[in-house]
Amino acid sequence: REPWVNPFSINIIDTLRKSSKSKEFEFCITLNEPLKIKYESIEGVTKIFFTQEELLPPLIGDALDISASWYNEDYSEEQMSYYKNLMKEKFYAFIPDVVLTFSPVPYLRNAFPDALVLHHEVSFFSRAPYPMTWYLDPHGMMFSNFSSPKRFKHEIARIKLNNSQQRLLNNFKQKCRTLLRNSSPFNTIVNPERKRFDYLAFFPLTTLDTYCFHGKFKNKFKNQYQYLVHILDNIPENVGLIVTTHTDFVNSLQKEAIEYLKLKYPNFIYHEEFEKYYAPSQYLLSYADIVIGVFSSLCWQSLLSECEHHPLMS
Repeated sequence: REPWVNPFSINIIDTLRKSSKSKEFEFCITLNEPLKIKYESIEGVTKIFFTQEELLPPLIGDALDISASWYNEDYSEEQMSYYKNLMKEKFYAFIPDVVLTFSPVPYLRNAFPDALVLHHEVSFFSRAPYPMTWYLDPHGMMFSNFSSPKRFKHEIARIKLNNSQQRLLNNFKQKCRTLLRNSSPFNTIVNPERKRFDYLAFFPLTTLDTYCFHGKFKNKFKNQYQYLVHILDNIPENVGLIVTTHTDFVNSLQKEAIEYLKLKYPNFIYHEEFEKYYAPSQYLLSYADIVIGVFSSLCWQSLLSECEHHPLMS
């Protein structure tokens, strides 16, 4: 995805160049071939370009299956050997001390065992009305079984807050809930839905055709539509299901599909008005009694509200 190059990677490089230790840094960006013409002129940065033939050799598998295998770390020895050797060959004399990656890269850990590998992604505060924030995880990509929240879940669960910390947290939660509810453009839409159902559940659809979705559900759901129908088939009729599409894929539900779902499932709640606002999910979350999700930042944000969080209804 090009946004990981500009602004993210370029901003990281610019920030480090402005630091007091700027002379200690040497930079390298690895890109796929389609981005070569656009970014090969970046000055002062080593650039390594991978062709599609190098990344997807015969018999290795397709891109989605391979990415999902890195995400789940269930790759074959043949895959690991091929990509590890490819990295060493392409990097040649550039031996990284730190690797910042926007996708799972166990082959880089194997190719450069002394390097610190930091998995970069936007964190659960990343869209309006919240400020943009990021994380750097030394263990794994978001929501994977190897990420820091998963690895240290028991230690996190044992953290006890003192009274002062609890008051601070409660005040923060209340400020977030008040901000979202008071500034929400959806009160006139959702309040009537509240009267129709005993509970409102919120289900944010995720990005399409990603290694995260494929890695979690490749043997269960082929696409987001099947995933949505599965949820609708398994929630009680007295629970209204508010559905939003991902901000990068606002048209992922076809008009005909929406009309069909509204006819078959009276508790399916989707309004075209949602699509008129960037990142509407932050606001709609504040109405929910239940949040359903697997690898959405909205699952983290639900901790700020009083709703119950269900990773997946099945």
